[in-house]
Amino acid sequence: GSGCHGALGGGGMGGPSLTNATKNMTEKQFIVTVLNGRGGMPTFESMLEKEEILEIIDWLKKLPE
Repeated sequence: GSGCHGALGGGGMGGPSLTNATKNMTEKQFIVTVLNGRGGMPTFESMLEKEEILEIIDWLKKLPE
């Protein structure tokens, strides 16, 4: 969420910047990470549908680096 990665995905309270996430990960890797969590990131499997994650990916692609 915006608390962990910042309102514009640039990083925040322990969460890394997501501004290059769509370049550093495949779409499948990104979806798996969001659904299953990674490191200190919690799982969002019960909170987000795949379509919502795809919308997040589209939004991230539009962020300035």
